[in-house]
Amino acid sequence: MYGLFLKYLTNTPLVVWVVANYADVAESTGKAIMPRLFRTRWIEKQIERLVFKRADLVAGGNRDNLDFALRNGANANRSTVFPVGKLIHPAHRVDPKLRAVDPVVPRTGGKVFVYVGRLVDTKFPDDVIRAFSVTRARHADATLVMVGDGPMREVLEALAADLGLGDSVRFTGNVNQQRLSEILAGAYAAMSPLTGRALIEVALAGLPVIVYDRDWQKEFVDRSNGGRVVPFRNWQAMGSTAADLAADPDVARALGENVRRTALEMCDLSDLYRHEQQVYLTLLHRSA
Repeated sequence: MYGLFLKYLTNTPLVVWVVANYADVAESTGKAIMPRLFRTRWIEKQIERLVFKRADLVAGGNRDNLDFALRNGANANRSTVFPVGKLIHPAHRVDPKLRAVDPVVPRTGGKVFVYVGRLVDTKFPDDVIRAFSVTRARHADATLVMVGDGPMREVLEALAADLGLGDSVRFTGNVNQQRLSEILAGAYAAMSPLTGRALIEVALAGLPVIVYDRDWQKEFVDRSNGGRVVPFRNWQAMGSTAADLAADPDVARALGENVRRTALEMCDLSDLYRHEQQVYLTLLHRSA
């Protein structure tokens, strides 16, 4: 809304960058995206349509996010994709074989799974804990590292204890990007109920990903052939799939190589910025 106001006040083109499928998120949680500001999802949808229709350019962080905008009023002739790969920290582009491995990753030989994201209900980190209980039932030496922090941390720690997972689940809290890259370097695979940039970060570490069929995640896995997609909120399937990958290192390795190759392509800054510059030049020329 601020952008729309400034567009008309200054006669300047408005560009909206969409980096989430808010319809999916709202459907998943049954809540508004910003309940303290707009109170209901219905109000948010009216604002989305108002802004998307009047924007001079709508760019999705990926194709799925752009499709969400197009379904909600964005003009297909004034749309593109600006991938979120440009936001990735350089530490994640380093070959994982050349990275140090963080001490939080156990060196016992068991498979290490990782979750990266905020510990909030909209990201479903509790599903990861439950999924890991399924995985650990088949691989008693497996470990789960939960990277991130948020209001659910105490609840998740209690859940891990209730499920008898003990110290096989490790919580790191928030970490900087360098440390995150070193945690990922020691992991075996990643579980992703619903993540954005973090999905690229784990992919750059060469980790096969087990994802829910939500937001852009299926698009990413299908494009890369770098993991497995399971039905939304089916944590049993996520845990069982993780266990299957733990039992087949050759398959996991091949998927990891695939997903890293695709992630590197998505983070090619020269291509990303060349495209953005061309789009902005066209926009400014049209607006002149």
